[in-house]
Amino acid sequence: MFIFCFLRRNRLTYRRITHRGKVARGKMQIVADCFAAATFHLIESKEFYSSGSDAARYDFVYNMDQTSVCLDMNPKRTIEFTATTPDSFRASVFLCASATGKKMRPLIVLAGVHGADVHDELCAEQSLFDWDKAHFTVQPKAYCDQRMMQE
Repeated sequence: MFIFCFLRRNRLTYRRITHRGKVARGKMQIVADCFAAATFHLIESKEFYSSGSDAARYDFVYNMDQTSVCLDMNPKRTIEFTATTPDSFRASVFLCASATGKKMRPLIVLAGVHGADVHDELCAEQSLFDWDKAHFTVQPKAYCDQRMMQE
């Protein structure tokens, strides 16, 4: 009883962390299979790329994938102030490779805006990052949009 009075008095809440928006694997597999079949048909068609070598066609096929990196992993339950949103540092990593196995440098997108603290720290502390092995940038929600891809 004491803990509940303490939480209410200090405007805290005890909540369970939930995850939403999960898609069933079967539905994703159907879409992936259709995409793979259409892409394979396009690559194997003669109109895609006329070259002396059949293997050279695959130099122009790239796959890019994004994964989020949560650096502040929370437990299953947490105590927070009432009406607050979870605050955790996050980043996204984009990896890209061709069908022949050629890998491009990863793109690491940190949560932040240009000219703000994270961006200034990123630019000021260039000695901490291996700029030759990855691309680093910032975006408000740490995901990739059209502007990020054009940069």
